Amino acid sequence: MGRVYKASDTVEGEVVAINVLAPSLQDTVSVARFHKCIRRAIERGRALDRNPVLAICLLPGVTSVVVAYTEEFGAALDVAAQ
Repeated sequence: MGRVYKASDTVEGEVVAINVLAPSLQDTVSVARFHKCIRRAIERGRALDRNPVLAICLLPGVTSVVVAYTEEFGAALDVAAQ
């Protein structure tokens, strides 16, 4: 559904993953599906007493989310999930 970039949060000193929705998927349906994945990740995180979603960017044409990253599990959000 897009690209995932491994990055450094220079403020918190943590490794994060930035999931960016592909430009070809900026239509209403795809963005809604992306938001649904984000909501599910937040719900799963609450059940585990943690929040994997650190930031959400909803600029026109650039929809992305910053999530926790671990070497063991990778990004804490699967944007391709149904």
